Amino acid sequence: MEPERGARSMRISIPALITSGIVVAGLAIIGLSALDRQEATQLSAINVRLVHDQRIISSLESIRFHAQVLQIGYSAFLASNQENFLEHFRKGEVILRSELKYLESRREDNLILQRRFEELNAIAEALISGGERTALPSNAKVLQNINAARDAKNAHERLQQIVYEMLAEERKVFDRLEEEQIAIIEQLRVRVLVLSSVSFALLLAFYAVIMIMLRRQRRDRARIQHEAHFDQLTGLPNRSLLMDRLKQQIALSMRQKQTFAVLMMDLDEFKQVNDSLGHAAGDALLAEVARRAQSVVRGSDTAGRLGGDEFLAILPGVDIKGATEVAGKLVRLLAGEYQLGNKTARVTSSIGIAIYPYHGTDADLLIRNADLAMYAAKKGGKNAYRSYGPELQGALQAANA
Repeated sequence: MEPERGARSMRISIPALITSGIVVAGLAIIGLSALDRQEATQLSAINVRLVHDQRIISSLESIRFHAQVLQIGYSAFLASNQENFLEHFRKGEVILRSELKYLESRREDNLILQRRFEELNAIAEALISGGERTALPSNAKVLQNINAARDAKNAHERLQQIVYEMLAEERKVFDRLEEEQIAIIEQLRVRVLVLSSVSFALLLAFYAVIMIMLRRQRRDRARIQHEAHFDQLTGLPNRSLLMDRLKQQIALSMRQKQTFAVLMMDLDEFKQVNDSLGHAAGDALLAEVARRAQSVVRGSDTAGRLGGDEFLAILPGVDIKGATEVAGKLVRLLAGEYQLGNKTARVTSSIGIAIYPYHGTDADLLIRNADLAMYAAKKGGKNAYRSYGPELQGALQAANA
């Protein structure tokens, strides 16, 4: 009788254990699914915020750069009274206002912009209006121009300080969001390891789920990184990545005691293409220009888009002779007709060249000197290239005054 009772107990306990296991596994699956949905929602929200914060950071970087463009433009205009520098100022003003308009549109869902936008906008407007006063054509207003230039310089310095502070705050927020994203992914991984003790089958199921989620996260992260560092229209490195690579190239060339070239390129008459054919045609033109430019540079070079119709190329190990050869190829290749769907456009380009370390030993100075050379090429008739030289030093000194 005892053996039979033991057998009955065994027959009863095994199904009970199986049922208990199924119930536990089902509850675990239900609980994990609920948690996964919640965390997936959190990750999606974090990804959106990361993209928006990176766009705000890029916009602040653009404001910092084009504020410098304004400062150069009207300071150089005062020094030389040449209209091309005034055009330089107008172009920087348009882009600066565009970036301010974007930041205002994002203000409601960004605490940093809520706190600092009014101050930033006021200083930017002071800088722009100071530049407009400085660009007065009358020789009788020289003293007024000098005072306006001094006010504009003060506004420029204050603007740079505000932007640096806002960038520091935005990067802290960006880093914190990335840490939250990593923490959520880590929680998912730990949870899968815990659930592996429930059953081997459950472990396999959850392992498959987590692998799918991790792949999705890698794709999302890769997409975020790509959108953060590459121009969506042309696929080229954007301003943020270009500045990073330029600083890396400076450090490398300093150690190796080598030269390298910076080429600043701007399309001639691009505004007319946008105005006459439409922005879609303008975008198609920029994409084709990027494709042609990439066909000229080497695999070790970096060609990217600064914004608008401005492009920048970094050519490691190249001297002035090599840089002028590349610039000449670019000018010839980019000149001519572009088939933009059922429309045709004709544009040319102007290129400015700066050589490290002769024309600057830091990123901002190299870009500024290449920019001055580019505008000298435009003044000389466009569809040409020009290297930075002593004859442009007066304008540079005025910009630093």
